[in-house]
Amino acid sequence: KVGERGGEAEGAAEAEEGSADSSASATSAFFAALASAVEVRAEQFNAQGLANLAWAFASVGGAPAPVFEALHVAILPKLREFTGQGLANVAWAFATAGHARALFGPLSSELLSRLDALRAKELAITAWAYATAGVVDAPLFDAIARLATRRLGDFSCQGLANLAWAYASAAHEDAGFVAALGCESGPRLHTFNSQELANTAWAFAVADVRSDECFGPGARFAEMCDRVEWNDKQLNQLHQWSLWRAETGCEWPPLPPQLERRSRAAFASAQVHPSRMQRHVCYALGSLGLPSQEEVRIPEGYSIDVATEWGGVRVGIEVDGPSHFRTDRRPTGSTVLKRRQLRHFGWTLLSVPYWEWEALRDEDRFIQRQMQCAYLAEALDEATGTRTTASGDGWVAIDCTSLLDEATAELEDLPSFQGVAPSGTATARLEPPELDPPPEPATAAPEPATAAPEEDAEEEE
Repeated sequence: KVGERGGEAEGAAEAEEGSADSSASATSAFFAALASAVEVRAEQFNAQGLANLAWAFASVGGAPAPVFEALHVAILPKLREFTGQGLANVAWAFATAGHARALFGPLSSELLSRLDALRAKELAITAWAYATAGVVDAPLFDAIARLATRRLGDFSCQGLANLAWAYASAAHEDAGFVAALGCESGPRLHTFNSQELANTAWAFAVADVRSDECFGPGARFAEMCDRVEWNDKQLNQLHQWSLWRAETGCEWPPLPPQLERRSRAAFASAQVHPSRMQRHVCYALGSLGLPSQEEVRIPEGYSIDVATEWGGVRVGIEVDGPSHFRTDRRPTGSTVLKRRQLRHFGWTLLSVPYWEWEALRDEDRFIQRQMQCAYLAEALDEATGTRTTASGDGWVAIDCTSLLDEATAELEDLPSFQGVAPSGTATARLEPPELDPPPEPATAAPEPATAAPEEDAEEEE
């Protein structure tokens, strides 16, 4: 809490700004020194100290990976000494900081052994943490759902919204539990803030569970949406809810017209960042003689990674990096929602998972391109339900000029490239490039109620 200050008179604004800068600098220096000490002394702390340290580092934006690795090593043999709040805080901290997924396995066993003793807010933040980390432990999620269903009245609005978001984001299917969340949330929607409304709407769209209690004619969802302020991420979620409403054909009250236009505009203008892997898929399509377009924005607002045509069928190709998958390589909730809605709106889809594309590497660039083309031809056949000559006898026709285009593009990416290829470039062998995982899509990971929910993650006394 270093640096938090109360409101001062307007005349002291400049002094306040200088003081805040000074506090931020002092805080940064303090945590840098603390990180160095924890890295070598983590095993000397007791369970409460370890939980508070992890919570503190995550709350100020994280710490170097070695610090969380040291905390991980120190926490494992002491898991039985943690309180329920301590376990929840540890899960929240490691998920927020994005470190040490390996901790979540042993943590699950400890949580399952005493789940009944956890309070409602600790159950909510545990589910949120696992979903945020992309770690889905089915027995733990099932147990939390059973326990939470009996105690839904104990959850705050924030807790209900976080539970709905967690199960949707993790793509853990439990229609009965989601419906129960809707029954409890519906009568309380008038007390939800904008983030809780957006997370709830998005979660039900992902789960594809209809809830008249939340969204039906007698509910107050549309009315409440007109009374709060929205940021762009929340507007994106609302637009996906509107698409879901159209997808289901439910005659629920729509968003107010002005808000519907704002949410569509925000969704359609969300920035996209094509990955290097996506570029290489386009090169391989070129070798097959297939024209392609990147980041095709469709009327519903979605951006499709690559669009091409195969056997007379328009195909959308989603080049899916690690952020599109959970740790078990099953798609996340945001990926499930996008695929389902694109198919509903008439697109034939082909997903190219990063691990399948990485498996096509070869030191010989020509052989690598052969494998990529064969992979795409077979996958396009399967996606469109056709059978082409390209996959009929094991032969794949390759336009080698695209290899030169690709090599030139890679050279242009090098800092030393001055616009002229060095002598011998045409015959030089280039190493297969490393794959850069694409950034998380704007709609893929809706934020929790706050970065460190006051009621969900708190320093243990």
